[in-house]
Amino acid sequence: MAKERLSVLFVTQYYPPETGAAPARAWHFARALRRAGHDVRVVTGLPNHPSGVIRPEYAGIKRRRETHDGLPVDRVWLYATPKKTPITRLWNHLSFALSAIPAMFGGDRPDVVVATTPPLFHGVTAWLAARWHGAAFVNDCRDDWPHAAIALGEMRPGLVANVLVVVPASVAVFFLSRLWPEADEAQAARREDLFRRLDTPVDAAAELGDGPDPTAQVFRFLSRTTGLVGLLCLPLAFTAPTEERATVIAYVVLTLALAASLALIRGSRPSPAPVAKP
Repeated sequence: MAKERLSVLFVTQYYPPETGAAPARAWHFARALRRAGHDVRVVTGLPNHPSGVIRPEYAGIKRRRETHDGLPVDRVWLYATPKKTPITRLWNHLSFALSAIPAMFGGDRPDVVVATTPPLFHGVTAWLAARWHGAAFVNDCRDDWPHAAIALGEMRPGLVANVLVVVPASVAVFFLSRLWPEADEAQAARREDLFRRLDTPVDAAAELGDGPDPTAQVFRFLSRTTGLVGLLCLPLAFTAPTEERATVIAYVVLTLALAASLALIRGSRPSPAPVAKP
């Protein structure tokens, strides 16, 4: 039986002419998909790895469509710097994830979206692109990041790295702990009580008392964060190709509208329950 020919959107931050293991692996991966008979389109960043300096022939470019080794490649702008710190690396990764949105959401509908990670952020936007297109999503996880970056000396085990390790690990341990019985009966009882109380209705008036209501502050923070994402994507509306500009504008409008809606949410102190008179 003949194999099904699929349209594959392949998303990777690193790709030749960059050098190193990650670009070489992504190149061989894309070529293997083509040899298997699939149509492959690559979305990647402007070449800057491993020096952190964008190559001269790509200087000043926001986006370029080219052909590399017979494959169509969309290259998008990203923040690049030779200074390697946790903050600059995170912005490098995040800027690619955001800049790649028009290229991933536009173009012909793929059957499959493949994201090779780390970095982590474009895995999220690639998943969103898969949902947008109604396509299958495959995440190719190459390394245990950020442990690999720390081991290679590209990231020091400071605050940012610790957060990136501790938070996902803590959440995983919390939920995986439900799969094994607790040897300590007292500890097991306390944990079961915790989960049981999660489904228990709460008397908001009694719990909150006269304390401050943080609802407005929480939603203001969410509003500002969401609005910042929308504003960061706004310049892409001027650099995206004409046929993809409507998609970018729609994304920006929806994001800013959501941010505005979140800003309108205000907390309300629940009225205390009436006290029965003797």
